[in-house]
Amino acid sequence: MQNTNKTKEQLTLELQAARKLISELWDIETDRQLAEEALKESEQFLRSTLDCLSANIALLDNQGNILHVNKAWDDFARQNGLYPNDVSIGTNYLGICDNASGTHAEEAVHFAKGIRSVASGETDFFILEYPCDSPTKKRWFAGRVTPFPGESPRKVVVAHEDITERKIAEEEMRKSEIRFRRITDSALDAY
Repeated sequence: MQNTNKTKEQLTLELQAARKLISELWDIETDRQLAEEALKESEQFLRSTLDCLSANIALLDNQGNILHVNKAWDDFARQNGLYPNDVSIGTNYLGICDNASGTHAEEAVHFAKGIRSVASGETDFFILEYPCDSPTKKRWFAGRVTPFPGESPRKVVVAHEDITERKIAEEEMRKSEIRFRRITDSALDAY
């Protein structure tokens, strides 16, 4: 009879240990699910934040492949007669820049060199102001390349910001200064 009681005690202990293990596993699974939900929320927050920015933004890997773009990037592509898939996730942006043709192709090649310089760690950032005219108006952009913080291999963030208003103001200021100098020179010549 005592062997039966001892077996019951052992079974009771094993059952308690099994319940404890199941409870711990349940807690681990719950924690994993909560962590996954938090990660999804963080990713959605990041996407939403990037989509709110007016700059055209792309995240590139160290080979120049586009990993992520924001809404402004896709909108700019559509508005300028490009198919968003041609300049979106999975596309090699360095290849696009290297193979650019037309009036401002040398700026694109120079920009690709800047991207490579930041991606390799040779420089901390790169900025290039360049013309990017549409068929209907003159435009200027500032292309900025910065390293993406953290993991290796290095990734870079490429941001193209429309600086047309500033460039127009600078040109107007330059023209105004030239007019002022001519007036001043004419007045001095009169004496």
